[in-house]
Amino acid sequence: MADARSHVGATGLMQLMPATAKETARRFGIPLSSTQQVLNPDVNIQLGTAYLSQIYNQFNGNRSLPRPLQRRPRAGSPVVAQRRASLVRRLGREHPL
Repeated sequence: MADARSHVGATGLMQLMPATAKETARRFGIPLSSTQQVLNPDVNIQLGTAYLSQIYNQFNGNRSLPRPLQRRPRAGSPVVAQRRASLVRRLGREHPL
């Protein structure tokens, strides 16, 4: 399973895209000399859980917000910010995790 690859290029158990793996490694100080290392299950899981932690914190711990945004434009686009703001207004802070 360590050599798992999607048709769009995501690799490993956590199905990380190479750019996501590189950025996550940089942000969390995880050594990554080559994207081939992402195929190592230990490295892949470490990067994947770090990335999930980042996303969880980005949505203030509200696990229900990322799900509707799974099929979305690039994360940095204004569309994502608008959708997130709309969801926060609609769901409110009292929405259960």
